[in-house]
Order: sequence, then structure tokens, then C-alpha cells
Amino acid sequence: MAVSNEVFVYRWSLSFDAMSNWVQIVTDVRAELGLGDCVTMPKSAYRIIAKRCGPDEIADVKQRLSEISVALEDVPDWDGDVSDDIYRAKELFQAVLDYAEQRARRSWWKIW
Repeated sequence: MAVSNEVFVYRWSLSFDAMSNWVQIVTDVRAELGLGDCVTMPKSAYRIIAKRCGPDEIADVKQRLSEISVALEDVPDWDGDVSDDIYRAKELFQAVLDYAEQRARRSWWKIW
């Protein structure tokens, strides 16, 4: 049985440490939205995830982004499916980082 692309992306987003807070946040948001393993996470969920991330989770996301960027370098040119899956995982990680950075900027401006 083939694994769907979304399952692959979901596993990439969770693959490094099953006990990390990042994993729990993603799992909780998926459950709250009623998403199974094979259901594509809507982009609106990225902001929800980012709002729940603290400094440790952001560090975790940065590490995961770095790891999958390295993994992408090892994917043969002919393997477009895996490349697409990795790009989708990178999109999730980058969106979470972008939203978290926006949130941090807004918080910083509030203290001034």
C-alpha cells in the first residue's frame, strides 16, 4: 500500500522526536480540526500551530527545517514525488517560523 504525500509530510513534521512539544502541538491541532493522517492540513492551521509555539518549539522547527533541507539535497532529480513532499514539509515549517516571527515583532512593539 502506497503512503499518501500528506502522510509523508505529516511524518516529516513529526519524525525527529516523538516526545517533543512540537509533535504534541501538531497532533493536537490536527485532532481539534478533525484531520486524520491522510487529510491535508489547511494553511490556516499553520497560524494556530505557530501561536502555540514557544522558544523551544521554534528551535525545534528550525532544526527540522535544516534537516529536511539537507535531505532534499540527497533526493535524485528524477524523484519528483519525494521532492514535492519535502517542499510541503518545508512550507509548513517556514510558515510556522514566519508567523512566530510576526507575533514576536508585534509583542516587541507593544512594550515600547
